[in-house]
Amino acid sequence: MASHYILWDFEGTLARRRGRFAEALRTSAMSVDPNFETSSDDLKPYLSTVLPWNSPDRGHHFTTQEAWWAPLRSASMQALLAHGLRVDLAEQASANLRMTYLNLAYWDLLPHAAETLQRLSVRGWRHAILSNFAPDLQQIVEGLGIAGSFDRIFSSGSLGHEKPSPDSFSRVVAELAPAQVVWMIGDNVKADIEGGKAAGLSTILIGEEQSYDGLSVTQLGEVPDLIGQPKLTSQ
Repeated sequence: MASHYILWDFEGTLARRRGRFAEALRTSAMSVDPNFETSSDDLKPYLSTVLPWNSPDRGHHFTTQEAWWAPLRSASMQALLAHGLRVDLAEQASANLRMTYLNLAYWDLLPHAAETLQRLSVRGWRHAILSNFAPDLQQIVEGLGIAGSFDRIFSSGSLGHEKPSPDSFSRVVAELAPAQVVWMIGDNVKADIEGGKAAGLSTILIGEEQSYDGLSVTQLGEVPDLIGQPKLTSQ
């Protein structure tokens, strides 16, 4: 019998990094200059322009993980110099951005994440992640202790396409075949919900989005109440 998959977004859905990229850069800067006083909000615009998921219509094909991070390092350097950090210190802080962002000390698994995955697995569902994320996603999922719940982990940084691009979803659906992908669950209306629906998937929005009138929950623990057992189908 064919397997049935739930696709999960990651950051904001299953886990959260406190402060995200801008706060990671501020932390890196303060590690080399404790007197650095610029806020993460002041640094954010410099990084937003180079984060691939802010321009999902443009595909990218970075050949290495280091190549994916290179534009962020360059933008970080510009941001820190613009806010008065000395050149040598800005270089050091920018080079440390990746390590700081991925540091598990700043990551939290969201409430009920592991329990929800387990409850759905018991019912017969299989799980995969499809997330707009750096190519280092596997490292974070493993570090948070939930990698065993997932058969596959797809990050846009490795796929070369960002949600809601149809190329992102079609690539994942093809790689999971002959299993059937049924659900997309995430916290972003455009990337997860609209992208999932365009790919023919059922969707569940997680969060407090008041303007959304589709299937939604306010917290992860409510998801199993909306999803029964997968329907048995022949391969």
